[in-house]
Amino acid sequence: MTISRRGALTYAAGAGVALAAVPAHAARGNAALEAALTTLHTAMFAGDGAVLDGVLHPDLIYMHSSGFYQTKADVMRDLSGKQFFAAFNPSGIRVQRTGDTALATMTVDQVKNIAGGKSRASQIKVIYTLILRPGKWQLLGRCSALMPSRANAADAPVAKP
Repeated sequence: MTISRRGALTYAAGAGVALAAVPAHAARGNAALEAALTTLHTAMFAGDGAVLDGVLHPDLIYMHSSGFYQTKADVMRDLSGKQFFAAFNPSGIRVQRTGDTALATMTVDQVKNIAGGKSRASQIKVIYTLILRPGKWQLLGRCSALMPSRANAADAPVAKP
């Protein structure tokens, strides 16, 4: 799934909001879980704080590949109302459910907007822990690892002889 600016605008107009909260009987299927992942990713890309507030669990631990982690409040502060990502493309999404808990793994090719009007591309592997709360899935935990790739070459350590 590649999230385009057009898709983000369509989402921002309200198309994605319905995906975050689904009837309890529908939330039991993987389709609702996959829809929640799409909603999460689109809200992250669009900087939609209202939707992020609903899909992020209050006790969220959001771990970055650097080892730095954030709470829900931190993530909301950094993403809400901002165009943090210039591009965000999750692929290879695999979901494993056990009752009202799910793990989702994926590869994310992303371009982050950074200071000075610049951007930085990277590729990461991500694992999410999601839990089902009345009528909706929420992200409880996230951990990522930077992948060795051309996209990350600027961040890779230099090999020494």
